[in-house]
Amino acid sequence: MMKRFAGVAIILLLLFTVQVQAQSACDYVLSFEDVSLSGTSAEDGYLFSGFSQYGYYLDICGIYTGSTTDSIYAELSDDSGVYWFVYGTMIWNEEMTRAFVQASYLDEVYSTYLDGTVRYSHGWYKISAKGGDNDSSSYIDIYKKINGTWGAYNNAMASASQGGRTKFKNLDASKVSGLREKIQTLPGQEHRRLKVGK
Repeated sequence: MMKRFAGVAIILLLLFTVQVQAQSACDYVLSFEDVSLSGTSAEDGYLFSGFSQYGYYLDICGIYTGSTTDSIYAELSDDSGVYWFVYGTMIWNEEMTRAFVQASYLDEVYSTYLDGTVRYSHGWYKISAKGGDNDSSSYIDIYKKINGTWGAYNNAMASASQGGRTKFKNLDASKVSGLREKIQTLPGQEHRRLKVGK
């Protein structure tokens, strides 16, 4: 399922061919470690199986776009590389203790999506979501549960590292920077800082 080296190789090729170090383009990074995944995998020839895995990272780059709305880039990875990534929106409640997350990515051969909630309590974040990915030719993975606890919030992007890894080290900085530029041209945008996690 997730250890599909061909899919990983394609993503890594895309990510390694562009400029790195996008941390400075984020207003904050929200990081989850030991993320668990469970769901169903279907492969060409209708090979059908369930899966339950853990030990992943889910990192979210947030850019303020409204009083409680953020545009986000997020990626799922482990120590061997990035498995999938998404772009989307996170909308917080007024207390900044709960947010809805909806994000996706689509190109000619690959698509993925993430849909769920983030909660903040007692100094930590938790994500509970569903999602999926496919390569348009050989497999579909359906994530019925994506869970991550003990999420850490960091708005010091110059040193956005944790657990011996640098978040988004393979991300094209121009993607997030370009997104930020588009956001800043929208009328009525109110920029603010997240109240929690400080």
